[in-house]
Amino acid sequence: MANPDWQPPTSAAPLVPPFTAQSGVRVETAQIGSALGFFELFFTVELFDLVVAETNRYATQFINANPGSSYAQSFLWKPVQVSEFKTFLGLLLNMGLTKKHELWSYWSTNPIHHMPMYSAAMSGTLFETILLFRHFSDNTTSRPRDHPAFDPLHKIRPLIDHFNLKFANLYTPAQNICIDESLIHFTRRLSVKQYILSKRARYGVKLYKLCERATGYTHKFRIYEGKDQTLQPAGRTGSFLKFQEEIIKNLLYPGGSVAPNPSVVSRLHERHFPSGVAGTSNQPPSRKSVVSVAGVE
Repeated sequence: MANPDWQPPTSAAPLVPPFTAQSGVRVETAQIGSALGFFELFFTVELFDLVVAETNRYATQFINANPGSSYAQSFLWKPVQVSEFKTFLGLLLNMGLTKKHELWSYWSTNPIHHMPMYSAAMSGTLFETILLFRHFSDNTTSRPRDHPAFDPLHKIRPLIDHFNLKFANLYTPAQNICIDESLIHFTRRLSVKQYILSKRARYGVKLYKLCERATGYTHKFRIYEGKDQTLQPAGRTGSFLKFQEEIIKNLLYPGGSVAPNPSVVSRLHERHFPSGVAGTSNQPPSRKSVVSVAGVE
């Protein structure tokens, strides 16, 4: 089905089997009495243990490699505890609500800038130290840039894997889902940074996201890494199309309705995925049409 058979939108009604998946929240939430409880469904004890372990590992590596650094002094650096990192994260999130021009303004004793919550929760020196050493993976396991298996997202790969797993395990999307691109604004130096004129942010990190149509809940996401040769089939152009195929094939519930590119529908049909799926395309009004995918059922 390399060349789909385009038909007028009123030519025939699609034959979609009944939707049988049990959509909704997949964990018991009746006993969760606060926003923090829901937050901890995603930010688990295991995640905090991982981040603290990698932060302490990197700090040790840095101090051993730089014994003359001021951070090598025993009074300045001590291994971070989980409770301290949680405090650090809470303050970091609050900074997004109360923005200042300089980091140390949050610990200023000047009556104009004074915010007692910050100095009461953690010293500015400790916050800055954790900010410097925070890490999510072991640098020694990163492959060199010229290695065939080089991962440009190695430093945050554990976070990506963790949240993709949690998003999928905690909630099953309803019948109608969609796939789209998103851009996280970022202007500093970064190998995966993109420029997209049509996006409001223009510069940033591009995401491919599979979301539930009704709520916008993200079921899975992938950060665009460039040519994305890790997506199968390797060598085929069009990372967005390959991502759609990869993500849809793992979420084809009987009767599900998804809006991928028609090219993806064709490839799913060629590879005999046993679920009903229909393809849509954003066309000008004069070219409004649907693609016939008879046989994908």
